[in-house]
Amino acid sequence: MRMVRGELAALKRRATPDAAARDRLKEDHAMADEAKRLGEFDREVYGTPTLTQEQLFESLKRMRDRLLRRGWKNMVAIMLPRPFGPRVVHVGVPEPIRVSRATSQEAELLELTRARMQEKLDEINQRIARYVQRYAHANPFCPSEAAAHTA
Repeated sequence: MRMVRGELAALKRRATPDAAARDRLKEDHAMADEAKRLGEFDREVYGTPTLTQEQLFESLKRMRDRLLRRGWKNMVAIMLPRPFGPRVVHVGVPEPIRVSRATSQEAELLELTRARMQEKLDEINQRIARYVQRYAHANPFCPSEAAAHTA
C-alpha cells in the first residue's frame, strides 16, 4: 500500500497526469486495502468449526470501522468500545505448581503451567457451554464444517 500511495503522489506531481495510470493505481490501492482488511482475520482465531458471539461481533465492528467513516456518531462508535451484551466473569484457578531449585528446567515448568491453565480454561468452557452455545454459528468458511454439511 505504501508503494501504491507513493506512486499515486508521484503521479499527482506530474505536469500531465495520465488518467489511465491514476485509475490503475487507485484500483491497486483499493485491492491492497482489501487484502489488508482480509489479513486481519487470522486462521488461528477464525478457523474454528463454529464462530462465537465475540468473533461475530468483532467482525461486525471491523466492518463498521472500515465502511462507516462519516459523521460524528460513527466516529465516536469507532473510538469507544461498546459491549454487545452483559458481562459475566468466570474465574478458575489452576492447581499450584511447587517450584524449587531442584525443580526441572524452565521449559518444562512453562509447559506444565500452560497445560494446567488450559485444563482450567477447558473446564470453564465446558461449564458455560450450555449458556453460550446458542449464540454460536457454524463457520461457513471452515473446510471441515463445510464438508460435514455437504455429506
